[in-house]
Amino acid sequence: MKPRHHRSNNHRENRTEHGAAMVEFALILPLLVLLMAVIVEIGDAMNTYLSVVSASRDGARLIARVDATDAEARALVLTDTGRLREANATGVTITRPVVNARNSVRVEVCHNHRLVMRYPLLPAPDPLRICAQTTMRLRR
Repeated sequence: MKPRHHRSNNHRENRTEHGAAMVEFALILPLLVLLMAVIVEIGDAMNTYLSVVSASRDGARLIARVDATDAEARALVLTDTGRLREANATGVTITRPVVNARNSVRVEVCHNHRLVMRYPLLPAPDPLRICAQTTMRLRR
């Protein structure tokens, strides 16, 4: 049979290890929360970037292939970016440059992407301006 004092020492060691684990967790928790916030922000910014690139391509393709007006292309771009947060923060510029002696259309879409959370101690730009530009040769 084990002595009673041996059991109490083991119990004290378990409490000490449990306390040390709690302190370690309290020290690492802010870093884990910051890591999760960064993952969320990067994911949201990538979603915005991919939406802006897609909208730019769709607008240029509409003008280049279907011979649509600038207003129709602008409406398509704004519809494509309408699902983004702060959808009214999207700007569209349509120009018609000559590239390699061929008429082309260039659609530039810029969106002011707001961060999901505010970070008062981190120097993060808010809003983050995300732009994409697509140039396509006109069919005519």
